[in-house]
Amino acid sequence: MVRYNKKIWGGVSYRISDAITGFAGIELYNGLKVGYGYDFPISEIRKGTSGSHEFVVSYSFDLGLGKSVTRYRSIRFL
Repeated sequence: MVRYNKKIWGGVSYRISDAITGFAGIELYNGLKVGYGYDFPISEIRKGTSGSHEFVVSYSFDLGLGKSVTRYRSIRFL
């Protein structure tokens, strides 16, 4: 997967002897994301189908936990 500017992503995947998949998406507004994917079959099932489309809408929200600062007291981590 490739990300650009933490807002846009896309990629390609391969399932051995089954399908090639392409996908892309964008973050629209503060955690609201939409995406699209397409499966192109390369197995025998391709005789009965031309592939499948997938649309995704997701929302991620901040739990407000933040990162904690960890201090190490070992020479190994200096």
